[in-house]
Amino acid sequence: YYTASVDWAQKLQNNITDFWNNRTKSYYVHGKDNIPFHTIIWPAILSGLEIEPLPEYIISSEYLTLENKKISTSNNWAIWLNDIIKKYDADSIRYFLTINAPEMKDANFSWREFIYSHNSEYLGSYG
Repeated sequence: YYTASVDWAQKLQNNITDFWNNRTKSYYVHGKDNIPFHTIIWPAILSGLEIEPLPEYIISSEYLTLENKKISTSNNWAIWLNDIIKKYDADSIRYFLTINAPEMKDANFSWREFIYSHNSEYLGSYG
């Protein structure tokens, strides 16, 4: 994470301290399987290296499944962004994912429900 940020800043010829400093607000958004790493291990690594800021806002969510199966990029069971945005407006995708966010319990992405939401709710109500 940190080295990727350093590399990114160098490639753009920016100073890393303009983006990563003790005034920076950090938001960590992840699934429940990453809670131990992002709430205990990563802050300990940063603290040990005396790199600030430590994670400030940690948002953990439940799982999002696809057609009631675990999403797996290695098994090609996923929704690929480049494919879905060719057919659907980004706002429609954002709308569906927002109203079906797995914040308190696991949620499922169903193509049938997405298309219904896209046609009747998003286009029908907000169009």
